[in-house]
Amino acid sequence: MNRRQTLQRLAPLAGLALLGASMGLSGCTGWRVRGGALSFDFQSIMILSPEQQVNIDRGDPGTTRYPQVTSGGGLVPRLRQELRARHKKTLVETILQAQVVLKIKRIETRKLALSFTSAGQVREFELRMELDYSIEDNNGRILTPDASLEVVRTLATLETTTLATSNEEASQLASMEVFLVQQIIRQLAALRNAPPSTRPQTP
Repeated sequence: MNRRQTLQRLAPLAGLALLGASMGLSGCTGWRVRGGALSFDFQSIMILSPEQQVNIDRGDPGTTRYPQVTSGGGLVPRLRQELRARHKKTLVETILQAQVVLKIKRIETRKLALSFTSAGQVREFELRMELDYSIEDNNGRILTPDASLEVVRTLATLETTTLATSNEEASQLASMEVFLVQQIIRQLAALRNAPPSTRPQTP
């Protein structure tokens, strides 16, 4: 069953205040508080973006290379960069090389109008970012079944300029990505007894 967790909801206006603490994923062990040192039971990982996931679904013998891009912006490159630079994990490009395969199956961002002014202009809107993922080892054994994360933030339009509102929205979307990256990394750290890379390594 797909598990969905709504992890964060923020109040309106610039300089948003966090109303609720982040929630641990149900059923996970080894969860650590934000800022605490994280340890991992694996060294090598391959992270598949939704676009790369399509090719995996068509069948992969384990030798197809999937570039682990860490630049250019976006949640998946940000996640890869964080794991490589901060947590010193090795990003590999084939299933055969990976101890852990993280499949990011869907990333969707939605913007919903919540209230309007008397002139019909949007006064307040909601930003919602959703992510579906699963985690396997390199033999296809499921370590974390299909699960979902969701971040919801409520913003008020700024009366100054449309550009100011647009900039605030972009800033909050980037912050939402960072928050989801943190939650996924904690989920990876919660994995225990991750198997070694048992398949032959590619050159």
